[in-house]
Amino acid sequence: MRANKVAMAISKGVRFLRRQQRNWKVTVARISLRTLIYKTVFPYQSVYTMGLGATATQLGIVNTVGMGIAGLLSPFTGWLIDRIGQLSSSLW
Repeated sequence: MRANKVAMAISKGVRFLRRQQRNWKVTVARISLRTLIYKTVFPYQSVYTMGLGATATQLGIVNTVGMGIAGLLSPFTGWLIDRIGQLSSSLW
């Protein structure tokens, strides 16, 4: 009985994906790939920075500056995507 429920859930998921427009599929694939790469690389950024000879304080500064710049650029990036379109902005 449980296998039947799992098969039905998978079938519903496949039908849902087939109904979606191409733009949605491209966006989901792009975001998923970006998240996978980010979560694969980011944990080792600290190890790499420490390997270059940075102290714990310097490592904290590097992380803080990087996140601060990302936070400051986010509104501009959002405006740009709204202006030129999401698909166009992901091509460059």
